[in-house]
Amino acid sequence: MELRRRKLAAQHMMEVSNIFRMSVATWAIAVTFFNRFYTTEEHEEEHTFIIACASLFLAGKAQNEAKPHTTLANELIKAWYGKDNPQLKALAAAHQATQAAQQQQRGGGFASPAVPPGVDFNFYTNMWAAVLEAERALLYTVGFDFNVELIHTYLARLCNRPRMKAVKLDKNKYFQQQLVSMANDVYKKDGTLALQVGRGTRWRRLPLPLSTSS
Repeated sequence: MELRRRKLAAQHMMEVSNIFRMSVATWAIAVTFFNRFYTTEEHEEEHTFIIACASLFLAGKAQNEAKPHTTLANELIKAWYGKDNPQLKALAAAHQATQAAQQQQRGGGFASPAVPPGVDFNFYTNMWAAVLEAERALLYTVGFDFNVELIHTYLARLCNRPRMKAVKLDKNKYFQQQLVSMANDVYKKDGTLALQVGRGTRWRRLPLPLSTSS
């Protein structure tokens, strides 16, 4: 189950990084941060989404491709649970209604959000706060070490070796794409094994009231 969650996390992070046109190196670093975190923390399902978002947020800053943690979280949660998830739609409606009510209150009026009962009005606000808390936990866990060795770097060096240049593989776009695809597959499938060590988490948990099979 853990391996499956890691694969899904890598897949969803790639989807979101593509939406924001982030480089493949940023995505690979995010996957590395994610896996590093779970070498020292328990792999609990309700943590996975938040840590994945924090990993992508931190990797973007490390690669000068920073995106707001709020927009990353908004897109990742749709990729994670499905944009047509009814619970997610209800939460989004609650958030929009709350924002509208707050704007009306600032204008001197009063409005009560008309959303289904039992829906958390503050879910998105709490989610964004949890991502920032997770980023701090992530920084502590990885030891503020941003020197991540990527497979892509070594493959690029391989393409520039004299033997490769001699057979013109350094100019072969198909060959280079195959190498990149191979590296991506390693991160998404083969490179996700990590050691689980039972420890208590150091940050507030955010229960996600969403049904998922992952």
